[in-house]
Amino acid sequence: MNRLIWIQRKLKKMLAHLSGLVGAHFKLSFGSEKSTFLKILDERSFTQLQQIFIDYESMAGHGIEKAIENQYSGDIKDGFLSVIKCLRNSPVFFAEQFYKTVQGPEIDDKELIRLIVTRSEIDMREIKEAFVALYNESLENYISEDCYGCYKECLITLIS
Repeated sequence: MNRLIWIQRKLKKMLAHLSGLVGAHFKLSFGSEKSTFLKILDERSFTQLQQIFIDYESMAGHGIEKAIENQYSGDIKDGFLSVIKCLRNSPVFFAEQFYKTVQGPEIDDKELIRLIVTRSEIDMREIKEAFVALYNESLENYISEDCYGCYKECLITLIS
């Protein structure tokens, strides 16, 4: 298949999804289902979703986050917003997750370990940069303040 034809077909599919998303947005104000948005999240790639959200904003006049804020509540709203935040800028999303995990009177050790292990070989460098930009402190220092001994050394080694 000619590459240009393939690209045109992909663009047509993305535009169809975008039209469905914008249409679903306007229907949602009258109580429609969440299925269109879920289908798009399920079927589109990371890059396609980023482009769909950019195009949505130009077509609807506001970001997809505003539409979700206005139309959903509870866990589904939180879940959609988290997915979109991660799609838009995953290092910032994960930097915020690290901050929330260590913040407070008690560390969520299971969540901290999960975050470090799952991100250590993927984008930890970018997450560390985002953490410094957001909180003016290195991720290593932030974790070192609340963790001790061999546990701390292991976490810092994985982060570094």
